[in-house]
Amino acid sequence: MSPHPPAAPVPGAPLLASAAPAHAKAAKSLYAGQLARLTSKADEDAALLDHTKEFLRRKLEIERDAAEKIDKLVRSYNKIAAAAAASASGAGTGKSPAAVAAAAAENDEGDAATGDAASDGVPEIKPTLRVFNALLAESESRAKRTLALCDSLASTVVDPARDFVREKQAATAKSAELWRTTQDALVGTLFTLSERRREYEDAAKHAESAARKHADLLAGKTSMLSSVKAAFSSVSDEERLSKSALKAKNAARRLVDARNAYLLALASNNAAQAQYWATELPAFMHRLDGEFHPTFAQTVANSASAEADALEQARAAAAAVVDATGEIDRDVEQARFLHLHAKVFPGAAVFAHEPAASDVAPAELVLDEVSKVVLATALMDLKKRRQIAAKEWDKTTKEIAGLEQMAKVYEKNPEFGNATNPLDSKLALELQAVHLSVQLKAIEAQVAALEDAGVSVTSAVSDLTLTSATIDAAKLAGMDSLVSPSTSVGAGLAGLSAATGPVSSPPTPSRSGTATAPRDPPGIGKARVLFAYTAQEPSELSVREGQVLTLLEPDVEGWTKAAVPGTSTVGFVPSGYIVTLSSTNTTPITSPAPTRRPTNASASSAAAAAAARKAASPPPGAVTVTALFDYTPQESGELAFRAGDALRVLDRGATADESGGTTPEWWLGQNTRTGEQGLFPYVFTQGWDAVVAAATTTAAVTASSPRARSASSTTRSVRRMSTAGDSASVRSGGTGASVPPLPTPRANGSSGEMRVTALFEYASTCDGEMSMAVGDTIAVTSTRTGSDAWWAGRNLRTGAAGQFPKDYTAPV
Repeated sequence: MSPHPPAAPVPGAPLLASAAPAHAKAAKSLYAGQLARLTSKADEDAALLDHTKEFLRRKLEIERDAAEKIDKLVRSYNKIAAAAAASASGAGTGKSPAAVAAAAAENDEGDAATGDAASDGVPEIKPTLRVFNALLAESESRAKRTLALCDSLASTVVDPARDFVREKQAATAKSAELWRTTQDALVGTLFTLSERRREYEDAAKHAESAARKHADLLAGKTSMLSSVKAAFSSVSDEERLSKSALKAKNAARRLVDARNAYLLALASNNAAQAQYWATELPAFMHRLDGEFHPTFAQTVANSASAEADALEQARAAAAAVVDATGEIDRDVEQARFLHLHAKVFPGAAVFAHEPAASDVAPAELVLDEVSKVVLATALMDLKKRRQIAAKEWDKTTKEIAGLEQMAKVYEKNPEFGNATNPLDSKLALELQAVHLSVQLKAIEAQVAALEDAGVSVTSAVSDLTLTSATIDAAKLAGMDSLVSPSTSVGAGLAGLSAATGPVSSPPTPSRSGTATAPRDPPGIGKARVLFAYTAQEPSELSVREGQVLTLLEPDVEGWTKAAVPGTSTVGFVPSGYIVTLSSTNTTPITSPAPTRRPTNASASSAAAAAAARKAASPPPGAVTVTALFDYTPQESGELAFRAGDALRVLDRGATADESGGTTPEWWLGQNTRTGEQGLFPYVFTQGWDAVVAAATTTAAVTASSPRARSASSTTRSVRRMSTAGDSASVRSGGTGASVPPLPTPRANGSSGEMRVTALFEYASTCDGEMSMAVGDTIAVTSTRTGSDAWWAGRNLRTGAAGQFPKDYTAPV
């Protein structure tokens, strides 16, 4: 900073001396205003420094408080880290946390230098725990540095600034009082100049008047009044002229004296004014400022410099922590962990064959006429299970990929949905994929063992006739479950008949899935359960895959009433989950009947026209599904097919019914065996769920917010269908078919529909939800919305329809 005072204001054009009196009158107010402005500036400077000091003080208080809290936090977590180190070492050492960490660090350094394992008695800290300790140490060091910095800045910055502000305020008041004396003297010179100027102007006027009168007398110019006065006066003209000359001389003398006094006053004022503006005023301003500017600069600079040093130290310490994270290696750490806890992680339990009792047979599969067929049937069953598990694993991995893509879309477009929801579902699917992978490994090991022993599936294929001895042999061989009426079972037991003798054959299923039993049981027939089902309502029946039921009533809206043989258990099961084995009805229950399409001529014509518009060649990206049942067209425009036919899907759009609604159970397709095209019930096929799931995933990625929400619901719905029942993967025993969709929930009450009453008020939060008030009666239209927590229904009070939280209601 320059030690010189500020430059004086540049003066303008000189003022006329005649303006001195007017300037003198305004001078007192002018200089008083100057002093007020100067003292105000000095006060503002002092206030600014005081605010800076106060800000730094409060900032240091906050940083001190934070540092003390961090220091306390680090101390508490040091205990946790020490306990973790003791736990990671396998046992405690009785040492303090600091001693444990220091010993581990020395041990690690020694190991790095020698390449040896950890020394006995000294726990080895794993890299992640070492990084955690480094983080704690860096935080503790930073907290201590912050506390030291607060103390330093308080003594070197805050306190000096406070003292300077106090001294500056006192000096400003004293200087202002002294400066008023200087200003009063300057104002006095102005008033003196003003007075001398007035005297000078009066003398000049008087001298001018006397000289003019004397000249008139010399010239004989007198006024009439003067002539009259002279005629009556006793003074002669010579005396009168002499007296006039004396007056003119005295007036001239007075003018000279007045002019000299005025000029002296003018010189004095001008000198005083120049000195005031050029020297005294800048010097006074400098005295008012004092050391404010260097003090302010030093205060801020010292604070910023100290913080910069602290930040540099913190940056170096944080960089050391970052460098430490480079030592983290998951594989190495897991290997250390397994080695340290070898007692509970001994490795795979692989057993060697040990003959039982007196058995001396070698450790290999024995193939004879009976076991050959039994093992061949087991091999066939294992291959089917392997195929089912592989398909399920492939489906699961695709769903995981779809959910990952959906999460990415939601992350980029939050208005579409919450990215956390698909990630939560992804975790469950990943665990299921691991479970399926373990299943596949176990199945493949058994398949390899059977094939290495020379077992083949073809050895189990022949005509089957059963005897009691054959059945007993199968039961002794652990094959009693194969006596159920299944095509694969019959083929699997065919070889047993050669060893035990023929008897009457069991019923042979037809292509449509029906069979004729030797005798009719009570009720209207028998049915075998294709898919496990857990009852959702008191009136429903829980069944397991392969179980045989007694049919009591025919299918009504997708539900069949059945009983468990030998028990009093009776209830309704989904018709699509069973296949009829025998029936006393003229129309056997063979498969789920889809909602009928429109029967009017316009609808049939529209269906036929839609089929005619399809080209013979498949469209780009066409997919195929496999028929599970025979189907005979009931109307024009429908497609005939047999079980096993490959159907190429041409259009998954719904067709219109008579009421203007849609019938989504029908797809447009082509039978690749016959080449015919038409509408077919897709739930009669295998693979339809994969088509829906793939379309759902694509829609979730590309659609707008409402469509994305719909896609998410569809994905949940498809997932629910694929995981219904007792196991994660529910398949039919012989076909590997996917679980068909559940029918509409059965109605309760005499009104023909299930009703609930609202226990709590609920306001809808998005399209598709339904608001309800306490006491509202809700007609339930569906309990399977893709989420167990939501049902769909119609509010009988408001007429609104949509989904609502079922836990907010109770049955009527």
